[in-house]
This record gives sequence, structure tokens and C-alpha cells, in this order.
Amino acid sequence: MAAYVATTVSIDDKRFVEMLGADEVVVDFRTDFRDFLYDYDYDAIFDTIGGETYAKSFQGGIIVSMLVQPNAGIMERHGTKAISQSTQVNSDRLTKLTQCADQNKQI
Repeated sequence: MAAYVATTVSIDDKRFVEMLGADEVVVDFRTDFRDFLYDYDYDAIFDTIGGETYAKSFQGGIIVSMLVQPNAGIMERHGTKAISQSTQVNSDRLTKLTQCADQNKQI
């Protein structure tokens, strides 16, 4: 099953995320990304910014944040589940991830 991927990026990263296969790329940060959340029924939102962006991301599906611990009040208010995720990056893990991606393997 394919995923429909939308992302917000700086103009410098636009070409990169398009190359990775993003379906929708928002580079105009004056646009409220929540407009895209309402337009599509996303199953998951991956938060790498935290703060106000995290709080605005509760529109359905599950929120996975790299920076914020789940907020029970916000989850209850929106009927949305949230989890936190962190990654300890090192060269061995990045090499393995690259090999899996090159071989089109699931980890």
C-alpha cells in the first residue's frame, strides 16, 4: 500500500524531498500546514519541530514527535493518539538504513 506524503520544508530542501518521493511539498511557511491536514485524511503526522507546530498537528491519525512527549490533554481534546520517538544516530545505523533503502527492504 502506498502512502501519500506531504511535507513542509525550506526552499533549499524542496528538490531533495521531491526526489525522495513526497507527493506534496509546502515551502511557503506563510501557508498554515493545517489546511493540508483538513484536505486529506492523514493516518500519521511526523513532528520534527515541536512547540506550536506539535500542538497544531492534532487533526486526526497519530502524532509521532521527535521532540515532545505525548500531551494527554491535547490527545483527549482531539481524540488523537500521540507517541514520542527518538533516534540515536551513529554511522553504523545510518549505513544499515542506507543499505536497506538501496535494497528496497523493510527494517
